[in-house]
Parts: sequence; C-alpha cells; structure tokens
Amino acid sequence: MIYNSIYGLPDDLKTSFTLLFSRFDMISVLLSILLLSYVFMEGKSNYFKGTILTFAYLIFVGAAYYSPMAALGF
Repeated sequence: MIYNSIYGLPDDLKTSFTLLFSRFDMISVLLSILLLSYVFMEGKSNYFKGTILTFAYLIFVGAAYYSPMAALGF
C-alpha cells in the first residue's frame, strides 16, 4: 500500500503490490524466532544446540515443501 501510494501504479498494471503470507508461513517464522531466542538465551552455544536448530529448520523446510500452498505456487 505504501509503495503504491508513493510510486503509483502503471496504466497497464491493474493489481497492486501486496504482501500475502499464508498462515503456515507466519507460524513457521514465529516458531523459528522463538526457538532461536530460546536456544541462545544464555549467550553461549555448542554443537548440540546448533544441531537442534539445524534439524528444526530442516523440518520447517520439509513442511513448507510438502504444504498444499507450495503446490499452488505460493
């Protein structure tokens, strides 16, 4: 909305620049932020914590790849 109000829309473009995220995307971003902040709360890390984060992010990537929205191209 702000982009469109500043720059305007070209005449041949009938749609606006919008950011639409699915519920899964928003939940996975929030969960990854919470997981990262919880793991590194002490200010120290080790291989075990890094492995936990790596596996958690791989689970998020796998879930995003097999989600129904990915088949639609979103």
